[in-house]
Amino acid sequence: SLDVRGNRDASLSSSLSAQVVGYWNFNEKAPGNFCDTNAGAILDASGNGHDGTESFAALPYVAGSPAYGSSSAITFYTNGANDKIVVPDADAGAFNFGVGQSVTIEAVIRANSGGVNGSTISGNIISKQGAVAGAALPGEWYLRLINAPGNLRFTASDGATKTVTGSKSLADGKWHHVAGVYDANAHQLRVYVDYVLDGTATTAYTGTIGNTNDLCLGQQNNNGARFDGDIDFVKFSLGALDPTNFVQASTSIANLAPAPGAIFVSPANAASFSVGSSAGVAATNIVVTVNGSNITSQLILSGDDNSRTVTLPPLAANV
Repeated sequence: SLDVRGNRDASLSSSLSAQVVGYWNFNEKAPGNFCDTNAGAILDASGNGHDGTESFAALPYVAGSPAYGSSSAITFYTNGANDKIVVPDADAGAFNFGVGQSVTIEAVIRANSGGVNGSTISGNIISKQGAVAGAALPGEWYLRLINAPGNLRFTASDGATKTVTGSKSLADGKWHHVAGVYDANAHQLRVYVDYVLDGTATTAYTGTIGNTNDLCLGQQNNNGARFDGDIDFVKFSLGALDPTNFVQASTSIANLAPAPGAIFVSPANAASFSVGSSAGVAATNIVVTVNGSNITSQLILSGDDNSRTVTLPPLAANV
């Protein structure tokens, strides 16, 4: 038997004070397929009808984070071109917010190791970009990775820009839950990485944070700041959520070898499995018993708390 205890409560939770405006979980197709490029093919799971359209070439669906169900994710920056999903918002302004309106933006991402686009430029997760070269700066906001280490940055502007940048390096080829929060009551921007606060900035807004442009995922609307990697989901909510009310990771066990129901050819065969969780599972929380015998001390562990492979010893002595 397997006993895996996560470092956080793995149950789903929500906040009654939060209103989900848009939620793109990229589950339109199974991994191995390509997204449709027809209008509105990228569905808004919030039910608010903010469906998106892939703007260039059909992007591939891949397996998402095991900590969030291993459903589908989308790979961006596949061909060095304008890989982005555009959500119409020029008329509605549903993703603009005033000085008194708190918001929370969440995503689960896997940025390619070696940097954002392999250089020191930024990689956009989601944005309502308004800046145009040579023009006055309008209100805008974005959540992105910045520089080669892939630090999380949340910027919001009503004409005067405030930015908070985290310290954790995320361009490591691993899945991470990231969040940007504007807390109107506290006059503060915050960024979180894997449910842990990673930076704050004080704000003093007086106007609207937003503009009449569309919302973009994976790249800015001017085709800059391309995200290099996979995005499992993106969620935009009204309200300043704390980490206990973010979309919560679950602890998953996958890649069982031999497969369930298989017959060992020899008792010398080794077995293995993987444990995934963005919330983290410490090695000391993995316990394995075989025929009532605890063999935890004989396990071979590799990886880290977010993605770990567990190899059992040859089973001859335990069967």
